[in-house]
Amino acid sequence: MKKTSKQLIEKFYFALPNNGSLSGINNVNDRWNEAVDCALIAVDEIIDAMDRVLFPNPFRQYWETIKEEIEKQRK
Repeated sequence: MKKTSKQLIEKFYFALPNNGSLSGINNVNDRWNEAVDCALIAVDEIIDAMDRVLFPNPFRQYWETIKEEIEKQRK
């Protein structure tokens, strides 16, 4: 789960501009946290979509665990 959550964050992180620095506009820490926010939104959307189609949703716990791991990645 940890690997999956980190891969999802990294997909958003590398799509966002950063200045390669720890300070200033577009710094790497701010961009990482923005990528975490994007990943959380994506997971929420996945959960919501699956809840609309599947009742009960057998994958909900999996995605909730991914979401918890993503939240731990905030810097």
